Amino acid sequence: MPDKTLFFLHIPKCAGTSLLSLLERDIPLTRTYKNTSIFENFRYGREEIYNLSETAIKELILVWGHHLHEQMLKIYFPSNAVLLSTILREPVERFLSHINYDFQTSIKRGVNFDVEKVISESPNPMCNFLIERFPTLAGSGSTLAQKAINILEEFDSVQTLNNIDRSIELFQKFLDIKVDLNIDRKNESDVNFENIKIINIEKIKENLKEDIFLYEFFERKESSKIEDVILSNEEKSIKRVSKITENIGDLRAFLIQKVKLEYVAWAVLEKAIEQKLSLISSIADEVRILNALT
Repeated sequence: MPDKTLFFLHIPKCAGTSLLSLLERDIPLTRTYKNTSIFENFRYGREEIYNLSETAIKELILVWGHHLHEQMLKIYFPSNAVLLSTILREPVERFLSHINYDFQTSIKRGVNFDVEKVISESPNPMCNFLIERFPTLAGSGSTLAQKAINILEEFDSVQTLNNIDRSIELFQKFLDIKVDLNIDRKNESDVNFENIKIINIEKIKENLKEDIFLYEFFERKESSKIEDVILSNEEKSIKRVSKITENIGDLRAFLIQKVKLEYVAWAVLEKAIEQKLSLISSIADEVRILNALT
């Protein structure tokens, strides 16, 4: 029987942090890789996946985050039974929550927040989020929504926020663990725009047409029985990964771009570069010593 790995794509502001906190209570940190916040990985000294050893990767049963990519499936878990899962949230509600989170974060960073710019520069963020991370599985759909649907049809589980308990039940049965079902809501941003310019809801809806189509498609779709999802998982994993051509360069380019964006946003880029250079220097010194001993 192949190793089992729960691979959860955390779409921002879709209760992913709450779910992760729930599962982490019963899964050792050495068996978890998360990259919802690359900045936090840097702050707490957690390695990104491309720096993990083969042994460390083999131990993983929970892979979770915003910055997961189809190449991770191909490169690191090609023969695993991977339960590929995500949760969707009503697009307007999700977008408003994200705006509020960005507003709160901008205050912490001491930077200006232009809500009109955020709205105009963020059309259909859920669809684009999915397509960037699973370009092969997106196929040749004629619209963003169709490409995103193509991707999520390859997932084992796609639930809406209103049906989050079903995801918890599935994860427990797949990983054979028992967790406390009381969700402690983490990282939630209640929509509160007292200090933000009045939001144009109609403009937001116009910018989210494809996201709304995607959400309504899966809201209407009947979910498979949990037992059937688990039974078909191994075969579906093999078929899914066979569609992806391995390219480590694509994965590195994707992750390094995300690393840079977060490091710049949190003003730690120079510090991170210094640490990397220090590590390189230390390794070079070790190599010189070893060469001198041979």
